[in-house]
Amino acid sequence: MRQAQALGFGAVEFDAKLSADGVAMLMHDDTLERTTNGSGAFGDKSAEELARLDAGAWKNNTFVGEPIPRLDDVMLYLNAQRMLANIELKPCPGRELETGHVVAKLADELAIAGYPPLISSFSAIALQAVAEAAPNLPRALLLEQYDHDALDVARQLNCVSVNCPWHDINASMLSRLHAEGLRVMAFTINDTAVAQALLDLSLDGIFTDALDDMASAFPALRAT
Repeated sequence: MRQAQALGFGAVEFDAKLSADGVAMLMHDDTLERTTNGSGAFGDKSAEELARLDAGAWKNNTFVGEPIPRLDDVMLYLNAQRMLANIELKPCPGRELETGHVVAKLADELAIAGYPPLISSFSAIALQAVAEAAPNLPRALLLEQYDHDALDVARQLNCVSVNCPWHDINASMLSRLHAEGLRVMAFTINDTAVAQALLDLSLDGIFTDALDDMASAFPALRAT
């Protein structure tokens, strides 16, 4: 988040799930081994136990000692920077409803005027829980692969966006979803040429890990 802010980006995307005691924290994997010095299932640990882990050393020495962030801390930071958030719900197995409710309520309480977080998920159950807990928060349907059923699901969940793999995107698909009032964002694009080609088709946004390259290639888009 700090790197994105320093490079001038106006929005960030991250994953959230619940600790054993129901605290929303940022984590992609269901298990701890890949990105922390802990082991076992994330959802089996309390927030206090998770906060003691090193979640930065795996990346490189610059991040040694970084803890697993709590969602409330991250949102307060982003609010102070006037940055938008796309919070992807990554529920631990069997906790889709609970995760949707807890994250939505917290996100809604901490949202500031003009900067509502976008809540996205591959789980329709989690997104429905978001709609029940905080109906005013915008929602996005995430897809492993785009198909024609996506439009119906997005409609049923009152989504504002469909987010899918970049290689599934083409002009006709964009035209169809745009005609329905939906935005389309693509993940994960780390090649500036691919990003430019899709933006030329009127893609609404991209997800990237290549912050430096994208900041240099698209300075005018960083805050949009």
